[in-house]
Amino acid sequence: MAQKNIPSEFITNFSNLWDQKYQKFEKELMSGSKFEESDKQISSYQKQILKNSKHIQKLQDKLKVLCGGYISLHNKMSQEYIDITEKTQKSKLEQQTFEMLQHQELLAGPRRLHSARQHLEMVKYTESELQRTYSNLTRS
Repeated sequence: MAQKNIPSEFITNFSNLWDQKYQKFEKELMSGSKFEESDKQISSYQKQILKNSKHIQKLQDKLKVLCGGYISLHNKMSQEYIDITEKTQKSKLEQQTFEMLQHQELLAGPRRLHSARQHLEMVKYTESELQRTYSNLTRS
């Protein structure tokens, strides 16, 4: 490859531009001071979080002790509510069933009475016929 001569003006302009824009950033990266500061900040945050989590755990334990009775009472009452609701639904179903049976019996009563009267009339007629036949047989 043939080497090209670069004008010195271009090199000086490039150097100036490099100094202005990139050297500051490069120095900050190379120094690592921001990284060290960030690392220290993160470690202090971690310590604070650990301290807070221990404190929160203690408070949660105290709260469980204080609210333990209420929680067990809530669970007991919730179960009672569920049981009562189920019993109520069962009772409503039984009531509806009996009401339906009552309605059907009210409708069937007159039909049964009519059928029983017809049967009674038939039995009376049969008995009267048998009485006539018997009286005819005893006379002769």
